[in-house]
Parts: sequence; C-alpha cells; structure tokens
Amino acid sequence: GGSGALRALGAKILDDDGGELPLGGLALARAAALDLSGLDPRLHRVRLRIAVDVQNPLFGPDGAAHVFGGQKGADAGLRTELDAALARWAQLLENTTGVDVQQPGAGAAGGFPAAFLACTKASLEPGFELVAGLTGLDEKLAHADVVLTGEGSLDAQSQFGKAPLGLADRARDLGLPVLAVAGRITLSDADLAAHGVVHARSLADAAPSIAAAMDGAAGYAADASEAVLRALLSNS
Repeated sequence: GGSGALRALGAKILDDDGGELPLGGLALARAAALDLSGLDPRLHRVRLRIAVDVQNPLFGPDGAAHVFGGQKGADAGLRTELDAALARWAQLLENTTGVDVQQPGAGAAGGFPAAFLACTKASLEPGFELVAGLTGLDEKLAHADVVLTGEGSLDAQSQFGKAPLGLADRARDLGLPVLAVAGRITLSDADLAAHGVVHARSLADAAPSIAAAMDGAAGYAADASEAVLRALLSNS
C-alpha cells in the first residue's frame, strides 16, 4: 500500500496503543492512526507522476493482494489477510486525508500508489506512455528495422497495458516486425500475432527445466534471441 515508502519519507503509522507498526502489509491490519506531521515538506512542492501498467484497485477481488499476491508467494489464506489489511489502510488514508484511494491503478506495485494519491499531489499515468515519451521511443522506432521485446512472463496480464506488448503494438502500427523473448510464454500464437509478434521464444522452452532456465538465464536469453532472429531472417 505504499506504507513503507511513506514512512521512509517521515510518516508514522500507529496502532491502538500509539506504537509504531512494524513494516509489512499484514501489519496494516492493526493500523489505527496516521501521523503525517513529519512528512518531508518537499512532497508538497513537487509534482509526482506515478507510472502504472495495470488498472487494478487497491483491494477487493481485483485488488493487489488477490491478483498479484500469488505471484509473490502468498497462498489463498494469506491473500485474504493482506486484502483485509489493505482495505483498512485505505480507510485510514481516507479518514486522515479525505482522499478515496480505491481507484483504478492504485493496486499497482503492491498498492504503492495508494499512499501517494492520499498524501501528495500525485497523479497516475499509463507507465508505457510515460516512459515512451521520456525516452523518445517514437523517434527511435522511426529508424528501426526490427523490434525485440520481452519480459519475465508473457501472459494474460501482459495484455493490459504492460510495456513489452505496448512496445509491440507501437511497432506493429509502424509495420515493423516484432520478436519476443521471455522467461515463459503462456499467450497463444494468435494472441502474440495480434500484437504484431512474428516470432517468440521462451527460456523455459529452451532449457531442460524451469530451474535450469533461471540459473542460466543470461545464456538461455542469448540463445532465445538468436533463435527468433534466425527465424525472422529465414522468412525474409
């Protein structure tokens, strides 16, 4: 919920007895008061643009804990506890600042944006568009012949605004062939083709096991990149 970052900037999160809570999402289930008196005053003088690549709210069935907790090792019971803790945190933020943080995108990155939506003048922006603008992506694509993209896992979540397929879409619209390399790929060939991906290769497919792919990721990534490039050249 962004509570740790907020505390690093001077805030205090207290329990019913006025003691400071330990770090961690589960501790927020005991959050009773938020002391912002020590918050770094510079936060009121700067404009924060928070890049998010998902539209999930902070809590609920589509919130940070239930949707992303499993990826981080939380089982169903723990996800339920974390979700309840984030709901309590959201209520405390609203009670303290008057801002309802249960907004699309507030559940990104473990709910990090929530604290800053409430306590600063932060705005949420689509991560891909923000980074593309800052890096001059369109100008670079104008001089490109082929685009290579990828991430740890190309899966269903990748299709909801994440950078690798955002890049693929931008390249597709310019008529550039797109190659994809990822740790694993669960999207179908048709899904990938819809984003302009003409060849894709996963490290998991190249390695004898997931453990081997992770241990030798650099080598398998190089092999997978070579494979998709050769595939493109053979079809040219």
